[in-house]
Amino acid sequence: PVVVALLVALGGTALLLWRSNRDFLLYTNAGITCITLLAIACTGIQALAVFQQLSVTWFEPMRSVIRAVSLLSFDMKILKINCVVGTRPVFAYTARQLIPPASVAAVASMLAVKRTIHKRTLICSELFNTSGTLFNVFFISIVLSCLSPFVCNLQHPDGEASMTASPSLLCYVGNEHLTMVVISMASCVLVPCPFLALVLVFTLRYPKIVSDLSPESHSKLHAMRFIYFRYKPRRYYYGAVLLLRSLLMALAPVLVKDPGLQICIVFMVLVSFLILQQQLRPWRCTTTNGMDGVLTALLLVLLLCGALASESGLDTGATSVQVVGTASFVSFLVATTIPLARTLWWRLKPDPWYEYFICHHKAAAAAQARYLKVLLQARTNRRIFIDADNLITLGNLFDIVKCQVGHLLVYLTRETLSRPWCIGEVVSAFAVKRVGVTAIKTPGFRAPSEDELQNLACFVDLNNCNLSEYGIHLSMVRVALSRLFSDQTRWVSLDPLTELRGSNRLVTVVDALLGVHGRSSDRLQVPSPGSVVVSSDDADDEALAAGGILLAKIRLAAVGILPSSISCLADSAGDDLERLAKAVVEARCVIVILSVGTLSSIPQLVAITELMEAQNRSDMLTPSAGRGSTGMGVTTSMSSMTAISSLTITRTTETSCPQPVSIPLNLPDFVFPGPEYFERTLPRVWPGDAKEASCLLQDFFRTITVRFQTNLSDDILETQAKEVASRIPRTFAFSSSLASLQPARLFRRASMQELCGMSDSTSAAPMGATESRQSRASPLTQSSVDPA
Repeated sequence: PVVVALLVALGGTALLLWRSNRDFLLYTNAGITCITLLAIACTGIQALAVFQQLSVTWFEPMRSVIRAVSLLSFDMKILKINCVVGTRPVFAYTARQLIPPASVAAVASMLAVKRTIHKRTLICSELFNTSGTLFNVFFISIVLSCLSPFVCNLQHPDGEASMTASPSLLCYVGNEHLTMVVISMASCVLVPCPFLALVLVFTLRYPKIVSDLSPESHSKLHAMRFIYFRYKPRRYYYGAVLLLRSLLMALAPVLVKDPGLQICIVFMVLVSFLILQQQLRPWRCTTTNGMDGVLTALLLVLLLCGALASESGLDTGATSVQVVGTASFVSFLVATTIPLARTLWWRLKPDPWYEYFICHHKAAAAAQARYLKVLLQARTNRRIFIDADNLITLGNLFDIVKCQVGHLLVYLTRETLSRPWCIGEVVSAFAVKRVGVTAIKTPGFRAPSEDELQNLACFVDLNNCNLSEYGIHLSMVRVALSRLFSDQTRWVSLDPLTELRGSNRLVTVVDALLGVHGRSSDRLQVPSPGSVVVSSDDADDEALAAGGILLAKIRLAAVGILPSSISCLADSAGDDLERLAKAVVEARCVIVILSVGTLSSIPQLVAITELMEAQNRSDMLTPSAGRGSTGMGVTTSMSSMTAISSLTITRTTETSCPQPVSIPLNLPDFVFPGPEYFERTLPRVWPGDAKEASCLLQDFFRTITVRFQTNLSDDILETQAKEVASRIPRTFAFSSSLASLQPARLFRRASMQELCGMSDSTSAAPMGATESRQSRASPLTQSSVDPA
């Protein structure tokens, strides 16, 4: 039995050496969950060894179970160690104290062999981590083994007491017990005390070490990760808390001789730390936090049953206490096995599985990433992941990239690679070989320079997130960036697509990702009369993408209710302002997407002024029909009075809809114009009569807007899209008198050449121009007051 146990111990140590020193980035949440569940179960079984030291008369079958698990506390009587070291208790006790140092020596020998195979093996770091893991898992057993000479709970009639571990040996009587006491004190000084002090010192210094980005700090974190890697970054100290709980449990039978008080102390320790654990929920995985509480509760039930059995003097007969106690132990085993098996199964077959993970900077490309997801999902019918739909912790994001994703799409805007979560996702993807990586380069992206790559601590914004807490060091970031910019990584550039109109640029990107050529067309699709059109700033990529998202959501929300002709003016009219004005006038409804550059975009200003002018003229032609969904007063300009003076006023029924209805839709970055805009900025932007345009714009902003938050989840966007769809008229009467109306073409009053030149300067910006537009739009954002 001794030889078999030795071989099993060496095999387990070798396995632990291999698994515990893997690159931390290769660990998955499923793997950490399995390791944690096994460690919690091992600690719980060692707690049974503490129960054995208490003055409790255990019933069957728990008496046999507790005797069997005493092997974990290095009690080797069950292995017949006396046949090897002799029958004297002091020899067996000395052999028990040599187990921890022998395990360290075995680990060092294995590392020496590993060094001959892998020259880059860090012997000191891996020795600390592996030995620390062993001591951490078996801390209760180490303390119980060291203190066993002080546990004297077997009372004799003459007042003497025997050791619980060796009933034939009287405590503090004779040289043999005194020798064991001396060995015990020496063992405590050499093994558990230094280990506990090391853990406490590192725990206190952890915030300083993790904030230091030097290679030396990274080596320290690797050597001591057995303390913190299973816990959430903010609960790094919980490893020391667990060691304190183990120490208090092991000291209870040593410091207290009264049987009832021993049980009360152990019970209070378990209950106190159970409450603390449920309050902090320190484990990285939700499953582990729940199972830790369940297993501790079952241990409390088992201890209570043992106390009741001892108090009432129950024999081995079938009693309710025995049934409850045995059932609690069986439940302990089941509660450990089922989550462990479930986690292993999920690791083999992760669910859900995402075909693509879109890595993006939310502040610059939230709508673009969302629209890319909409297009990919429609074309592939597969799950696509973006973080706005799954608000989870940063560590879980990295784990999803490693375990549940087939391909990572890195949408490169100006600051994508300086965001810690984005660069962490890239590093995680390159850490596992099966995840493909494709970079989508926008014109606004600038690759980091050599100086920035050498000084990543300044390039990557680590103020709100420390990647070291997730096992990602700057050296890993440097390697990942070099691989990202190498020829091995596929790149899709939007630079050649700047001539494409509107959302066709992103559609072409999807074609390139899927390997489809020649599918997308830049041909203008002229909207028919009675269509629903969307006006967005064609120089703002976020606005264009928001328009694409809105159209997709409206089509889903109003299938069979609204007309099938729903289009975006940036796609259907392009830079042709005449075509744009005609599309606005003939539309059933015009949805105006208000973005950061709307109030300086000539096409959008033309669309808004033509829309309001058409509504004013329509009101005069059909005075009995209200303003539809706008519900606002009308400011009729002199030009509109002149334009309709020769027309015959034709009344329509009240069920018919005035043309066209306006629905303003503001994005999160839009700031409503204040007086300064109308007094100073608009005259510089609008080449025609600024007063007339100002009157129409103010009339437009009296309509209640719908907020379209592209940076939030898909469910919220669907709700907001349904609100927009509810404001679109269901009926549309295009009478001959209304059909005779032509666009007012207010922009014709200015030089057409000058206006087109301004339009070109504001609309020719390619994909990725959102960031530059935001920086130059500051004159429009002097007031944040919504006139509505």
